[in-house]
Amino acid sequence: MAFRPETAVHLRALAEALLRGPSPLTSAERESIAAFVSSRNDCTFCYLSHRAAAAHHDGGDYTFVDAVTKGRGDERISPKLRALLDAPVVRVNSMHHQGIKTLAAGLRPTAVAPDGLIEGLESPNGHFVLGVQWHPEALVERDPRMQRLFASFIEEAAR
Repeated sequence: MAFRPETAVHLRALAEALLRGPSPLTSAERESIAAFVSSRNDCTFCYLSHRAAAAHHDGGDYTFVDAVTKGRGDERISPKLRALLDAPVVRVNSMHHQGIKTLAAGLRPTAVAPDGLIEGLESPNGHFVLGVQWHPEALVERDPRMQRLFASFIEEAAR
């Protein structure tokens, strides 16, 4: 922000409005959302800054923000906040050196990258067919949604 002070004033105003302005969410909840997004974007500095701010707004307690960012249950995570965090945008580790240009008949895309490349596909005919173009095995430690991919596969294979 020191590089372009004329733009920093606008970024600071936006951050202040989002994190401190009127909202049905508490400051701790808003900082926890920022920590959640920062962790998914692999921005360690931003994650740690927002995590500390969330804990500060929660009386110095890191339990809530850690439950939010790690996807763990906490009775204080409201249905509204849970819905915000379960948004359909998922950051994945796709390399895009290969891709699906045209899906075979009977398959439908279920995840698409910003550049239009199909990232995930399913079969809508009731059979368990699920494919992803990224590496969920490398993301299971930080994103419980990736664990659910494997759990659903194992559950289906056990039938």
